[in-house]
Amino acid sequence: MPGPLDGEILMGPTVSILLPYSLDEHERADLEAVVKSLDPSASSTKDFHVGTTLSIGGSAISGEGARPFSIRLAEPVETEEEESLRQIQDAFSFWPIAEIQAAAGCNREIDHRILGELAAFLAKHFGGIIDFGGQLDTDCAESGKLLPVRYALAAGGQTSFHVGDLAFLKQWLVCCVIQMPSYPSAYEHGQLC
Repeated sequence: MPGPLDGEILMGPTVSILLPYSLDEHERADLEAVVKSLDPSASSTKDFHVGTTLSIGGSAISGEGARPFSIRLAEPVETEEEESLRQIQDAFSFWPIAEIQAAAGCNREIDHRILGELAAFLAKHFGGIIDFGGQLDTDCAESGKLLPVRYALAAGGQTSFHVGDLAFLKQWLVCCVIQMPSYPSAYEHGQLC
């Protein structure tokens, strides 16, 4: 389940693209090219700004200027319990080997929209499924596959987070109020958001 990225102060909504393979050198270069298409001045995937998703086929345009984002690669076993991975394998027919974690640096509606469109592009381009990192309002989306992955809480009891396919995310982006699970932003009380 994605949370704040290690060492990052950007803490708006997060999402992970779960992949059945590790990215090779060529695919890592593809990921960097995606970031460069969103922010030509970006020096890394860990710190870039997005004003629009038009370059990746999206429709989001920020009226508030470019928004801070971050992407990093991780192994799901760093963040997922084995039972969670088993549930994902049973539902989507693959055991996640790697993940592309993306985070928005702010928590406004446009940040959720940009992150959702970025997640849809990455899932399609790299052939993955989307770990939303929490529970979604799913009342409006009726197509695609969405799995509530259940896990035990350290304090006792259980909760879940949602994992969905590209078909679900595409419909959710069209018909729902976009609000991904998120963490309080370090920037929320400052001048940057």
